[in-house]
Amino acid sequence: MIIKIINKLKYLFKLINTRFFYYFVLTKKYKINNWHLYNNLNTRPYKKEIIEFCNLKNFEIVLDYGCGFGDIIREINSKKKYAYDNDPNIIKISKTLFSKNVEFLNDRDLLELKKNKIDCVLFINFLHDYDEEEIKKIINPYIGSKFILLDAINFNVKGFRYFHDYKFLMNNYNIQKKKFKEEPDRSFFILEKKYD
Repeated sequence: MIIKIINKLKYLFKLINTRFFYYFVLTKKYKINNWHLYNNLNTRPYKKEIIEFCNLKNFEIVLDYGCGFGDIIREINSKKKYAYDNDPNIIKISKTLFSKNVEFLNDRDLLELKKNKIDCVLFINFLHDYDEEEIKKIINPYIGSKFILLDAINFNVKGFRYFHDYKFLMNNYNIQKKKFKEEPDRSFFILEKKYD
């Protein structure tokens, strides 16, 4: 019982910081789902693992597709960083939070970027809302990228409709599945392009 209380207090201390209050104001102003407020870099340690991986690889061009508030793309050391979210209000908030060294894309810009070579495309923390056919439509335009990073909710975790293994990408990519250190309910998929 005491351990549960201590863990809840630790979570609250992580949650309550200056950035949290600023996010809170922005989510109310732009009428954004509170989910974004509670799933930031401080409360979701798996985001730090993704950042660490990207920074070790030293990618030149990175796209964060479904960037949310941009917690991940903001921290990646890359020459060119692009961020996309299909919710224009999320992009407004992200531009308020940070805009230095990140280019925010609209749908038209995204189509143009698909024609270029991208070192790494991130699809983090949203694909579990889509079935496999929708995911194929989202990911397939980026099949030429050197790396694709994805996450997935592990099978049998309650509260989710879709569980993915991304095997449809095996013809083009070597797939490495890792467990996140501090997120037992999700896995990290690192897809590296196969070369002929």
